Amino acid sequence: MLPLLPHSFDSQIDLAGWSQMCINPENCSVNVFDEFVELLALKDELRLTFPESETQSIASPLPILNLYLEHILRFFSIQIIVQAKVNNKFEDKLLHFTNHSTTVRILPNEAVVPIVPIEGWNRLCIDLAHTTQRLWTDAKFDSVVSVTVTANCRLKRIFLSDRQRKNEELPPSLHR
Repeated sequence: MLPLLPHSFDSQIDLAGWSQMCINPENCSVNVFDEFVELLALKDELRLTFPESETQSIASPLPILNLYLEHILRFFSIQIIVQAKVNNKFEDKLLHFTNHSTTVRILPNEAVVPIVPIEGWNRLCIDLAHTTQRLWTDAKFDSVVSVTVTANCRLKRIFLSDRQRKNEELPPSLHR
């Protein structure tokens, strides 16, 4: 079975275990529909994070993050904290994928990577092991600690897998 983040194996979105943080509640909206969750806010004022507590960790060694999302002609981002082994010590590295940036920026424990979604629903498959190694040559991916999605987008599916999978290989509820 694949670890799922905001989605159960039935056809309903389930936000159990996710935390919502909004800087200005008047400007934020989380709408849960049958097929997706819609995150709307000014800039990046709204964040949806799994797991909900900073003391918890997903702790999944599965390196492929799969997302089905639709951007709504505004900026959004996906932030993943991974644990990586660097010189026989474990360090947290923040991978920040966003359509707000046009250049890759790499800091010692954080990287910003631009993404360019197309109009409509997008399937993003991010190889976290490969990305971690490319951004920090001395770092080896170990596990996923947490995932954060910021407004503005619609999120249909988000899950981790051992490899990129075709739709036919997924449970019916994960089909596009």
